[in-house]
Amino acid sequence: MAKINQIDVIGSLGILLAAKAKGLVPDVAPLFGQIEQSDVYLSPDLSATVLKLAGEK
Repeated sequence: MAKINQIDVIGSLGILLAAKAKGLVPDVAPLFGQIEQSDVYLSPDLSATVLKLAGEK
């Protein structure tokens, strides 16, 4: 549906990065950790990339 309406899909990790960039959250790592502890699978490479983009590793 998003693609049909020409809306970019960024996912929950993209939302976390955007929130940090706008100063809405001070750190991504604690929130990211909560996602990692859920039933959602995140590859180690994706995890490292997100934390690197957030400037936290």
